Formats: sequence, C-alpha cells, structure tokens
Amino acid sequence: MGQGGRIIVRGLKQDSGELLVKWGSDAKSSCALRYALPPETARPANALAVLDAECGASAAR
Repeated sequence: MGQGGRIIVRGLKQDSGELLVKWGSDAKSSCALRYALPPETARPANALAVLDAECGASAAR
C-alpha cells in the first residue's frame, strides 16, 4: 500500500478477480479489492491500467 492508498500490481494471471492487500499482521490491517482490467484488445502492450477500487471484506475470508 503506497502513498494515497495506491498500489502497483503486476503479473496478474487473470483479467479480473480479487486481491487481498495486507499492511500488518492483524485482521484489521488488510482488505480485499475486486479488479477488472479492460479487454486485452483495448489496451496497448506493456501499458499501465489505472483502476479505481475500494477496500472491503474479502469473499474468501
């Protein structure tokens, strides 16, 4: 988790899913966010995709 609540993620295996973000060891120091990348045909190779997401409870917890 970076400044302003930003994260940089790379190497995603799927175009959509859920990420679990942890910044500490207790349960209150984590959250889950769902993401969906634009279709591969709509994004240039090696381009950054900027997405807005809100932290929430994980469905996998």
